[in-house]
Amino acid sequence: MLTALALFLAACLAGVVNALAGGGLLFTFPALVAVGVPPLLANATANIASWPGYVSAAVAMRRELGQHRRWLRLLLITGVTGGITGAALLKVISPGFFSYLVPWLLLLATLLFWQGKALLAWLGHAPHQVNHPLLRAGSWLIGVYGGFFGGGMGVMMMTLFSLSGIPSLLTQNALKIFLSLVLNTASVIVLLATGLAAWEHLPPLALGYLLGGYAGGRVMNHIPQHWLRRGVVGFGLLMSGVFFWRAYV
Repeated sequence: MLTALALFLAACLAGVVNALAGGGLLFTFPALVAVGVPPLLANATANIASWPGYVSAAVAMRRELGQHRRWLRLLLITGVTGGITGAALLKVISPGFFSYLVPWLLLLATLLFWQGKALLAWLGHAPHQVNHPLLRAGSWLIGVYGGFFGGGMGVMMMTLFSLSGIPSLLTQNALKIFLSLVLNTASVIVLLATGLAAWEHLPPLALGYLLGGYAGGRVMNHIPQHWLRRGVVGFGLLMSGVFFWRAYV
């Protein structure tokens, strides 16, 4: 019961963070490893459990998404193909190699979350016209990364949308949620088909993601972003250090 409660709370927080900025895996992945799930299985389980959160966040932002159907069709194709490719990579990679890769992925996700705005400023202002080739190629690559690991992909998406010429932050965030839902749906199908899931931990995680995702989508404009950012970055750096210690010491 205590394990289920801890995973539920971690998933609630992850669902809110995913809806607001991305980076929820920084909470659920370490929580699963802490209760004894091997890293490769924990990563797959966290990805599967996050699906209800993306669904509820997309429902909460359905009006904004309905105004941009032309971009949704493009992201649907790239998200599905990228998510399937990334999830398939998890099946062929060795658990030992993944354990060594985890701390680097966590650190990358944390740094992207932390310095996402600075990265945008360094890259310069987005063009006035939407760059569809860049949007198509970039969203596929992010789909591969999201299907494989996913931590920090929200910042990658926001960066891509800005560079592609989508100016509104609200629109960028809505498209981020849609692309996350699409690639996550595709990767979940692959992961379930290949048996990469700790089934006993999915119910509390899925419920937490569902509630957190909807809450994040509803209160997106009312939570101080700097509070959220500092908390996620601090936790991400801590978990990166823990996993570096586990893998290399």
